[in-house]
Amino acid sequence: MIEIDLLPEEYRRPEMTPLPRRLVIFIGAALVSICLFVLIWLHFILLPGLRNQRDNLIDYEKERAEKAQQYEELQAEINQFNQRKQTIEQIWQARTLWAPKLDQLCDLVPPYIWLFQLSLQEPHMAEKDVGGKLILDCRSQGPDANHFAEFMRILQGEYEGETGRIGQEFFEDFLHLASPGWSKKVLRDYDPPEALEFKLELSLVNKSLPQTPGQATGPASGGVGR
Repeated sequence: MIEIDLLPEEYRRPEMTPLPRRLVIFIGAALVSICLFVLIWLHFILLPGLRNQRDNLIDYEKERAEKAQQYEELQAEINQFNQRKQTIEQIWQARTLWAPKLDQLCDLVPPYIWLFQLSLQEPHMAEKDVGGKLILDCRSQGPDANHFAEFMRILQGEYEGETGRIGQEFFEDFLHLASPGWSKKVLRDYDPPEALEFKLELSLVNKSLPQTPGQATGPASGGVGR
């Protein structure tokens, strides 16, 4: 049956929106409102807190890095102190008068040789006649390997100078001299820039051992490794 409303338009009852459509509109508006609220909450409340946490973590990492660097510097100083202490103890145990011995070494170093590090190594249990090793880290000016060989002969007292052999008095407190060899280096701001870098190991006489009248304590020739 078809109903026809014959009343004039101004007297007609306004049509109502169907209930399902109203529910959809209401739910959509609610969802939009919730999304807007979440976005506002994220932007104005959550994000500033996260930024503060991020900044705090960055500051914390920087502080940890600075403390780690300070720790490494302090540890390096402690290691240097322990090494110096160990060197002093080794010098004391070796009972070698190092002041005149180092003076002798300085007098023997030719102008084309540079000593940039000097250290003492503890004696090994297997080497009872060795009271430790004096290690010299050196550089030789220029690429000439004869400078390296000549300096070794000087330290062993085998170099013939104008007044005879030199270095014999210095080598009296050592058993032998050895070197693992040399390597070529190129240095900046040097003329010539080429240099030979090498390490020398002088084995000390173990003076803590009892010496018999016939026991030799003088120098002995050592091998050279290359």
